[in-house]
Amino acid sequence: MFQPGDTVYEKRSILLFRETYEQCFRVKAAEDSISQYDGTNVYRLMLEEIIYMHSGVEKPGPRLVLTTRHIREYDGLKGITTEELGIIPWNTLPEDMQRAIYDRISRRSRQFFHVSALPSSI
Repeated sequence: MFQPGDTVYEKRSILLFRETYEQCFRVKAAEDSISQYDGTNVYRLMLEEIIYMHSGVEKPGPRLVLTTRHIREYDGLKGITTEELGIIPWNTLPEDMQRAIYDRISRRSRQFFHVSALPSSI
């Protein structure tokens, strides 16, 4: 279900801000693994994402970095939804939903770049 090169979509709640955060990644690798925290079986996704580094680097700007996400082993069936799995393949979403998500993420990115360019944001 998660193949190298695939785009995946994550949607999660940020309780502190009472908001939902959406993000897309590209799958670098996927494998069965063991959780370092509690020893349970997990499916580990190695993901590529683009982040903006603005300080502590020689030249500020976007960078491709690796991150990981884990899907815990479960019994039974789960739906392929962010509510069930946390992260899902982009191509499982209907086209109209893909367009709406793309628009929201693009709008958020433009706002971030605008704010990050202001002198007071450093």
